[in-house]
Amino acid sequence: MTTSEPLRKKAAVTVMRAARAANRSKLARTLLRGRSVRRLPLVNRLYHTVFRLGATTSGRDVEARYRGLTLTGPAWDATIMPSVSAGYYEEFEVTLFERLAATSRTILDVGANIGVYACTGAAHLPPGGTLIAYEPVPENLTHLRRNIDHNDLTARVTVEPLAVGAAPGRLTVHLSGEQSGKHSAAPANVGTPAGSLTIPMTS
Repeated sequence: MTTSEPLRKKAAVTVMRAARAANRSKLARTLLRGRSVRRLPLVNRLYHTVFRLGATTSGRDVEARYRGLTLTGPAWDATIMPSVSAGYYEEFEVTLFERLAATSRTILDVGANIGVYACTGAAHLPPGGTLIAYEPVPENLTHLRRNIDHNDLTARVTVEPLAVGAAPGRLTVHLSGEQSGKHSAAPANVGTPAGSLTIPMTS
């Protein structure tokens, strides 16, 4: 890491957080009639340019500190990785999940993606607790396993490289070119399509 990288990342995160605060302001909501300013193509493009220039350290991956953990994800992801990098990814939901994990013995994370919930949940499990993470998409699975290992959570997390559905079998998953969380069995859900793959499924 060069000496300029931490400063560049800090500047990018500051700009992204400021943009989020402005987006949530009463004035912005009034002017845009309750819609997000991120729906404006130019604003969205600028937001992701700031993210890629500031937060990415290579062409493929982003490494971020999030709630005391180090998480790596794909640089092409347009939603999850920017908000993880800026520290505000699903704040309410993750806080609630951490509290539930602290009083749980077994957690099933179905569609674990890169492991935001798997890692935050496992980090808060009581001694002897287990989290089982299901993730079938190979790229997500690589990041998930890396994040579990990097945060020393392998003793608490079991990874199952499977989709989950009504019955065991095979499932065609349509891949999204927009974000790693939009891969779906329904092609209409992926936004920009990026191919498909057939994966094993359990019930």
